[in-house]
Amino acid sequence: MATAEPHEYKQLTSDYLFGLLSDLPEDTQADHTLIKRSCCRWLLRVPAELYFKNANGIEAKEYVSIHDISLTGMGVLCKKPLPAGTQAELVLPLEDGYYTIDATVAHCTDTIGGYKVGCHLILLDMPVMVPMISRAMLTQDEYERNAR
Repeated sequence: MATAEPHEYKQLTSDYLFGLLSDLPEDTQADHTLIKRSCCRWLLRVPAELYFKNANGIEAKEYVSIHDISLTGMGVLCKKPLPAGTQAELVLPLEDGYYTIDATVAHCTDTIGGYKVGCHLILLDMPVMVPMISRAMLTQDEYERNAR
């Protein structure tokens, strides 16, 4: 979906995501009793681009601000509402380049100045879901031992 601009895009993989999360602070403010995602969240504050097809079937782009990320999802702030079930592609500017990842909008909630959008991340190389984990458990070996 992402239009090839002057940037070369790489696909976000589970290995890269594991490395990214190990360097981020865990979101201690997240309410882990409200399990909207199957694992805990890490703070990530970067701008991103969200590509999707609007209600008329026309490809659209929204500039979003990432709020947090987990192994299974991402929270973003958006200026316009996006219906649950919307298929999208996120373009993330990270330290070593631009990464794309497919996502599905899980929910959209009205908030001050826009909308909180929860996205389910679709990592093609992540074979199974993981249980609720914390930073101490974030290793590839621990993931493989506890995966369901």
